[in-house]
Amino acid sequence: MKTPKGIEIIDDFLPDDDFNLVLNSITQQERRTFVASDGEGWRTNNEDTNNIVSLINKTSERAKPDLLNFMLKDVIYRYENKAGGLHHDLNKRKNRRYSLILYLEEPIAGGEIVFPLYDSNGREARNPVKESCEDLHKKGVHFNTDESLVTFINKNKNNLYSQGPRANLAIILDNTNERLWHYVCPVEEGFRSCVVMFWEKE
Repeated sequence: MKTPKGIEIIDDFLPDDDFNLVLNSITQQERRTFVASDGEGWRTNNEDTNNIVSLINKTSERAKPDLLNFMLKDVIYRYENKAGGLHHDLNKRKNRRYSLILYLEEPIAGGEIVFPLYDSNGREARNPVKESCEDLHKKGVHFNTDESLVTFINKNKNNLYSQGPRANLAIILDNTNERLWHYVCPVEEGFRSCVVMFWEKE
């Protein structure tokens, strides 16, 4: 299977000791100390968590040296099992260059991230989602509210490019690819949590 342009999938992203440190620090402590912001998730607000973010950031820069040319602007911790709307990561901030998703806990079933503008072989797909999202992107709109497209994705996710959440798996997105619209499926069984980070030009 071909990986679409602008997507990097990295298993065992952090060394085991570092991953366990992040997992234990965030999932056992930070659910009480992260604060909601903009409806996106929970953001860091204490020194201990900032140290964890620094650790992830250093590993990210080794995996993707171009990150050194950008500034880490946003860090969000998510621990929710609901679906994520169909969007491109330029939705909240137009200057976002790179996004990273680091999964901490993996569900038993569901929770996949789907890139519906690509088929399961990583080739450009031809479907209603592609046409709708490309049209919105040209207009500078990066969130698609058409529920019929979400229904289409959920029914056809096995034929679209997707990645299931696995503990210590990282996904890096280069947001200059206009086709990297994505949708996060709801968790069917179990629990999903992750750290999401965004880099942009100052």
